[in-house]
Amino acid sequence: MKTVYIIIAFCAGLFLGHLLFPTGKTIKPPIAEAVQQTKDKLNKIDSAMFEGKVQFLQQNDSLKRKLEVANSLLSIHKSLLFSERNKVDQLTGRITASASTQRDSTLADSLCTEINSLNAKTDSLINVFECRDSVMQSMVAIRDSQIEVCDRSYREVKDLLLEQSMREQQLTENLNVALKQLKRKRVQNKVLAAGMLFLSGITTTLYIKSRQ
Repeated sequence: MKTVYIIIAFCAGLFLGHLLFPTGKTIKPPIAEAVQQTKDKLNKIDSAMFEGKVQFLQQNDSLKRKLEVANSLLSIHKSLLFSERNKVDQLTGRITASASTQRDSTLADSLCTEINSLNAKTDSLINVFECRDSVMQSMVAIRDSQIEVCDRSYREVKDLLLEQSMREQQLTENLNVALKQLKRKRVQNKVLAAGMLFLSGITTTLYIKSRQ
């Protein structure tokens, strides 16, 4: 009878040791903060993108308003200039026609030369301003294109991060399911091991009794 108790105690010790000191390594579940970190990154990108776009649009609108004012003033002054030129041309034509002597004719020709020179200088200034206006218009167009490119790039990055976040979420859920199944199997294995130990103890006891 003592032999039976010894075998049962031995089996119970093995079973308790198997429960208290498992040989398999415990697999920790994945960090659930990974998906939240991705969402936080998206929120930061949203905030930075919104602030940058607002500032960009404000600068672009300010530049457009300045260009509109400059174009309006340039158009007004060109109209005034051409109107005054017509008056000067009519006046110089009268002076030339009324020149009665050689000296008057020379003075009229000199006056016409000076007027033509002044007209050439003003035309040059007008061309400079129009070139600057054209450059500024190009800058506005480039800024508009940059905004479109930034928006498109931002949407692509955001979609990529969202896809990555969804994949991480799916992988996390799948791994959690696998971990639960693994824990369930480990419990089943422990129960089966205990049953095997118990049956081994009974079989050993019966064998010893049969030999006595």
